[in-house]
Amino acid sequence: TQDGKFKIKYPADWFLIKDEEILKATAPKKWQEKYDFRTLLLAQRFQTEKFAQLIISEGSFDIMIEEIVEEMKKINQDQGWEVEIVKSDIEKKEGVFEARYLIPNSPALYSKEKISSGEKAGEKTETYLIAFVTLEKNWPEFSEQADFILDSSQIVQ
Repeated sequence: TQDGKFKIKYPADWFLIKDEEILKATAPKKWQEKYDFRTLLLAQRFQTEKFAQLIISEGSFDIMIEEIVEEMKKINQDQGWEVEIVKSDIEKKEGVFEARYLIPNSPALYSKEKISSGEKAGEKTETYLIAFVTLEKNWPEFSEQADFILDSSQIVQ
């Protein structure tokens, strides 16, 4: 981030989307108002018939990480998507989970996501959401890269 509070490593050959309107459109309106939620980075990787996306967002949350995940599921379900949490490791200040997204008339998506909160988890604090998303059929090829990117993320206090 420009303020230096959050750092992450990702491949330099990914296509960055810098258009403010597109970044704003990727953040749920309800969260923009309620949690001052905004998308900080949107990067995409295109290979022959393969696609991956990295979305990094920030918000000021006053709820625990488990509740953030539940709200995320609800937002997607409200759009008609079916969400299945495949793996989950949620702690007080950090949570990592994998999810399948079934979208009507579209190929299934698979993601590995990380939520990191600052010092006061459960109180109003800066929280970062990192989502690595790809087509489910391509997940085996991208899983190591997703692990590297998510593991590289850090909040700088």
